[in-house]
Amino acid sequence: MSKPSFSLDAQLVAADSPVSLQQKHGSEGCQSSEHVQDTKNSAFWQSYVHDTLRTTAGTTARSPREAIAKAQAHLDAEEKAMKGAIRALRAHRNSISIISRLPMDVLLCIFAFVVNDDPPAMSALDRLREGPQRLGWIRVTQVCRSWRETALADSSLWSWIKGDLTLEWARAMLSRSKASPLKVDVASTSMRLDVMNEVLGPNNMNRISQLRLQDSTDDHRFFKKLAHPAPLLDSLFLQFPAGRDFAITPPYILSSLLHPRLQRLELFNHYRLSRDVQVLRNLVHLEIGDSVRYVTSPTVEQLVPIVQECSRLNRLTLKRFRPQDDTFEEAGIGKFLAHRRFSLPHLERLELLGHQCAVPLFLSQLDFPASTGVWIHLEHDNNRHSPSWQLIPLLLSWSNIAPGCIHFDSLALETGPDTWITLRMPATAIKECGTRPSLRITIRKTAIPLLGSPGFLQALHTHGYFKRIARLAVLARDKADVLSPYLEDLLTSPSMSELKRLYVTEPTDASIELFNALALPAGGWRRHGPLLMPSLEYLTLEGPKTSLENPPEFALSDSLKEALVAFLSARQSYGAPLIEFKMVNCGDTGEFMEQVKKFLVPHDVSSKNDKGKHVRKLSKLGTTFVSRHIQKLR
Repeated sequence: MSKPSFSLDAQLVAADSPVSLQQKHGSEGCQSSEHVQDTKNSAFWQSYVHDTLRTTAGTTARSPREAIAKAQAHLDAEEKAMKGAIRALRAHRNSISIISRLPMDVLLCIFAFVVNDDPPAMSALDRLREGPQRLGWIRVTQVCRSWRETALADSSLWSWIKGDLTLEWARAMLSRSKASPLKVDVASTSMRLDVMNEVLGPNNMNRISQLRLQDSTDDHRFFKKLAHPAPLLDSLFLQFPAGRDFAITPPYILSSLLHPRLQRLELFNHYRLSRDVQVLRNLVHLEIGDSVRYVTSPTVEQLVPIVQECSRLNRLTLKRFRPQDDTFEEAGIGKFLAHRRFSLPHLERLELLGHQCAVPLFLSQLDFPASTGVWIHLEHDNNRHSPSWQLIPLLLSWSNIAPGCIHFDSLALETGPDTWITLRMPATAIKECGTRPSLRITIRKTAIPLLGSPGFLQALHTHGYFKRIARLAVLARDKADVLSPYLEDLLTSPSMSELKRLYVTEPTDASIELFNALALPAGGWRRHGPLLMPSLEYLTLEGPKTSLENPPEFALSDSLKEALVAFLSARQSYGAPLIEFKMVNCGDTGEFMEQVKKFLVPHDVSSKNDKGKHVRKLSKLGTTFVSRHIQKLR
């Protein structure tokens, strides 16, 4: 039998070893013909190998060296030809795989996600000699020739320098990125210093458009590299070790001459920016944060001169700042409004996290559009809420709305397993606030979780911030969460009578008294009166989140189930049954759900109309009760 020919196209011979990406499919009727073909192919290769080995059958380990060398050279040539043939077959097989239908631009989008999600981790493993270098996203270049060519042809994939690289790979990525602007994410605690010196060298600084730099060195050697011109730099993130003082500060390095395109600046653990820094006037995004105790964090008096210079800002974030002293802690609204105010007319998002009266003090000096999305975090001192928080509704841009007008249609109040109480307006506002008009206020919990919340709600409602409370989420993990003397005030607060959705998180036996209070008749914890939450239609109990690795162990106790049945039964008997009752991650509740279904009303038009009559009557009774209750307290 004549030997097959392996004269291959040069590109096929040079192809990388591919991975088979398509499985064989076929109907039962053609399996026989496929078997015959496989048998022929097998016989062909067996015959070829037999003939090839027969040409060197006379050569043994005892043969002359010249004969051994000649036989080995012949076998090497045959092996090389066979490998080339295998590469050609696999390359063609991959080219007709279904995944090869992906357009190149779609494939590049996928690669871009992988670049961000799976950075390389090389030098650490290399130093410790624990195993081979982990290439991360670079592995896509080893799947098949087509993927490799696609990845190498797109220089933007290689322009993102992040992760733990060796010097060799850092240079390779810089080379493959060609002239593309660089996005660099480096930290002196996790990246080799020689790699950082290479990436942040003068020849590369003029190519960097985005830089995230964490410099923990004592002499701030990498921060000083910003003194080199960076004409493309438009986004800069700088993080320094917490609690250190600095001889060199950003104003002496950042400038509109060296960094003319800088528009986004984020500083952590470093805030000493002089107000005469020209580069501030070009910023559209500014974030200043501190990760240490408030005693060393920036003050309102230090931040205001900086922000005043940033008139083009559309996004401002200030985290962990404090008042210079407690002068404004007990001050009235007149003292706050006496401040000279400055304006940020282009602001789209504002996020403030401050201690005690810091946030009201900053807001008293700032004007921004009513279209801004605002997120405020309030932290207390020694479990004591600041009286100045009650003034926040008068200091925000929405305080100027006409009397009787409502700016936000709804409010959501949540107290969850984390350390914050959250007020969100409108109730459907996304967590990050976004760029549409919205107000989100989070208050650090104290030993009594809801301390101060009802009064704050009253202030917001009085000044027209919301029309109704649409959603209430209460943590019921222990008695401190539920059995608060302030919870009664919360449940009878303005517009709670229109509440339709109640969520109880991690409902333990501590929530029994809550449901007893909501059952009829119960105007308070221990006093008879009208129905609380007369408009309530949806109740959801949610246990702790679970995963496949951690199966659910949480379950409702029998006593809590009895309290729930009593609650649902009472609502039904009073003419205000619930429409929907759900339990999520609460164990096996199938039998219990069947038991409570009889207390729910179908969600149809007639039942809603009938219920509406009861709701209006009960709302009127509830308002009367609250008024009388307030008069008694007076």
